[in-house]
Amino acid sequence: MAPFRKLKGYDLNVRGDRTQLSKARFVIERCMMRFVNNMNASVINSISVTQFNTVFEEAYLALFQEIHPDGTVEELDARRVGDLSYTTLYELVKNKSRSDNGQENV
Repeated sequence: MAPFRKLKGYDLNVRGDRTQLSKARFVIERCMMRFVNNMNASVINSISVTQFNTVFEEAYLALFQEIHPDGTVEELDARRVGDLSYTTLYELVKNKSRSDNGQENV
């Protein structure tokens, strides 16, 4: 996703592509919230791509564990957490937010 971080919705001609970009951004923002909140801008700007990828993978797993807090490592492996598409994770996060707010899952 990093190469597309400067891409804007209006850069895309197909509405479905804009929707997918929006969902991908939502997932990335949710993954990185903790990291960014705990670091200052100079640290964030100075990390290497490799370090960022490691941080993102940890944040991704933390986000999934937030959605399924009772999941063991074995259960997370069985669910193939690393193989989920960003659209699947988007739906899981949205459904979790709705249930936390007392709304029905649509």
